[in-house]
Amino acid sequence: MGDATITYLVLAAAVALFAWGRVPTAVVAVGVALALWATGVLELEQALAGFGDPTVIFIASLFVVSEALDATGITAWAGQRLIASAGESRTRLIVLTMALAALLTALINVNGAVAALVPVVVVMALRLGRPPSQLLLPLAFGAHAGSLLALTGTPVNVLTPLMPYFALMVVFAKRYQRDAGIGTVIALMVPYALAVTVVWVLFFTLWFVLGIPLGPGAPVR
Repeated sequence: MGDATITYLVLAAAVALFAWGRVPTAVVAVGVALALWATGVLELEQALAGFGDPTVIFIASLFVVSEALDATGITAWAGQRLIASAGESRTRLIVLTMALAALLTALINVNGAVAALVPVVVVMALRLGRPPSQLLLPLAFGAHAGSLLALTGTPVNVLTPLMPYFALMVVFAKRYQRDAGIGTVIALMVPYALAVTVVWVLFFTLWFVLGIPLGPGAPVR
């Protein structure tokens, strides 16, 4: 049996176990790596290389940061401040949640910002007796919009030199303005990013005010 056939069989078994849901996801993931090593598809070093991948370490660190914020009381404090500012108004709470998410994701990586804010939003929802989904969805879209605002946000937008096409955009800008640089492109794109953030906030505010269901059997009220 070839390596490709073995790999497909192992992946099919993993998908079946994921769908079954009786075996923990982590156990299935580790089992896939060990199965590929046991069948000779991968060397032991290759099978274990993923545990040292920066992305895996980064995602694991997000859980640590999130738990630390909750354990130190920062989550509860931030939730109380937001509730105090919003009062009984659900509309104001949605706007403040999205604004906070946009501000934070404009300064730091969007994944880390959302990991820090999710416990805050869940605590607020529980204290107000509302489903967490009513605030988690605006949080996600507010974070996405805010990540477009500054150089320190997500690397997959038009405002950061970490974007793979950023250098190309600067070159094209120089064709029309010889002294154009990174600052020129940023100055041109910031108004669009701000507009996207404002539009998303208004969109979700109107959505919740009108009481449009989030989906089948998922009312917003």
